[in-house]
Amino acid sequence: VSKDEPIVFEDSENVKLSMAIIADTHLPNRESAEKNLSNTFKDLDNSPEKFDAFLMAGDIADYGTKNENERFFRVLDNQKAVQNIFVTMGNHDARLFFKQNTKIITEKIEKYLKIKNAKVYYSYDINGYTIIVLCTEKRILEKAHISKEQIAFLDKELARGTKDGKPVFVMCHQPFAETHGLPEVWKTGDMGEQNDEVRAVMEKYNNVFFINGHLHGGIFPQIAEIINEEK
Repeated sequence: VSKDEPIVFEDSENVKLSMAIIADTHLPNRESAEKNLSNTFKDLDNSPEKFDAFLMAGDIADYGTKNENERFFRVLDNQKAVQNIFVTMGNHDARLFFKQNTKIITEKIEKYLKIKNAKVYYSYDINGYTIIVLCTEKRILEKAHISKEQIAFLDKELARGTKDGKPVFVMCHQPFAETHGLPEVWKTGDMGEQNDEVRAVMEKYNNVFFINGHLHGGIFPQIAEIINEEK
């Protein structure tokens, strides 16, 4: 936890929207992992800066069990550093306990963002900027199932959010196909059957920034062992 070297923005006075973004915590059912996650928010608390949002781009838990989710969301529920929290499911959250975790996720969306009758996909504005969250609507091993209704929702929200020339941020756990090196070694490392359709909708608009997880870029087993090390 950084007290001597807190997080400082390069140009704090001119920051219009600040977000802390993580993905692929794969939180195991261990107290040490829960403690290490809580240190993330201690870092944010130790910063003199204000964070407008916290984004979690999926693969919250390792196996998606109830105990793992309880550990993860206990940290989020108790932290005071960020008010606006965005969460989505990854393949590890959806593959084994889809119905259970869909219920958990939608309840947390309703709690954190005060969205009534929330779905796993949603949109929310902060400081006049739109953040859109996409999520699989079916249990699939690695990829995502993005329904026609969700794609239409994406199109509508992008049109609304970009109409004044402002950037819009779209988050989904799975990345687009052919946008990274993993297709050569990991054939399931993309959004799935709706990949091209979702991408075509996003490319209709300017200033759309896509945020994904799934790739574990820069995170190797040795680092994961250190992060979740028993202490």
